[in-house]
Amino acid sequence: MAKRFLRWALPALVLFCIGVFGLLLNESRAQSSGTWSPILFESLNFSDPSRGWAVGENGTILSTTDGGENWKAQMSGASKPAHLLGVDFVDAAHGWAVGTGMGEGATVIWVTSDGGENWKPQLSAVDSKSGLLTSVQFLSTSLGWAAGDNGTILATTDGGANWRRQFHNPSITFLRSIHFVDGSRGWVVGSDGAILTTDDGGASWTLQSSGSKANLNSVYFADSSHGVAVGDNGTILTTKDGGTTWRNRSDGATQSVLHSVYFVDPDHGWAVGGSGVILMTKDGGEGWLREESRTRAHLYSVNFVDANRGSAAGSNYTILVTSDGGTTWTPQLNLLKTLTQK
Repeated sequence: MAKRFLRWALPALVLFCIGVFGLLLNESRAQSSGTWSPILFESLNFSDPSRGWAVGENGTILSTTDGGENWKAQMSGASKPAHLLGVDFVDAAHGWAVGTGMGEGATVIWVTSDGGENWKPQLSAVDSKSGLLTSVQFLSTSLGWAAGDNGTILATTDGGANWRRQFHNPSITFLRSIHFVDGSRGWVVGSDGAILTTDDGGASWTLQSSGSKANLNSVYFADSSHGVAVGDNGTILTTKDGGTTWRNRSDGATQSVLHSVYFVDPDHGWAVGGSGVILMTKDGGEGWLREESRTRAHLYSVNFVDANRGSAAGSNYTILVTSDGGTTWTPQLNLLKTLTQK
């Protein structure tokens, strides 16, 4: 079972051990408020400096229209997936979220065309028993990809009305992150240092040599040449030739797992991970500096709209924002109220 599945399944087991009374109390609050309080956020995405979304445990979707100062719940109820792991918006209206399909048959992709006010399921061509989807990216309202367990890559050319399987290799336990720079060039990373690339929109995928056996959790390319992948044990890999050559740039910056990486240009980027780790680079990943997050929460996603304004999200209701390139990170303290009151 993929580590990511265990990460959200184990907290549920801990809650069970706390006692039946606690569970019933939590369920009563959820039913009365119409929403569940998630332990963690898995992914966040901004379509512009003001409009953003965060997704996570128990199918939670939050949105903001003021750059993260205030958030509101968009999705709740029994029809939601058990867990959402990825979200992507191409504009303020059109977005997709992916995750588990537990209890929902083959439905593990959700779509909105009104900024998240209403979400509806899409069939993903992956039966829920075959694994979960962990990452999604769209380049337009029609062209998109998703990746997940058992070496699965899906693609659509009609906004998700129809999804087709582009790649499937169960020997790759999981694919964690997918990123395209245009309609042709893309990369996906996953377990045991796996990196695959395509130059034909995913019609064919080729393994690249990463030089690492660490699980890779996130990949980002600023252009068709410059890319960074991050993963377990503080692993940081960089390339300047589209992945033909990958170099290890960890250099002891952190030993914590890194879950997400994001660049605003070939030089400036950020990576986040376990125990509140936030790293920043100004030279394309050659060297990394640790920024003060002022949290011990595990951070699973980072996103920037420009070199100054960014957000990071993770466990314990945590969403952090910065307006100075990460010199200062500020927690959004209204999240607990948002999640416990309808």
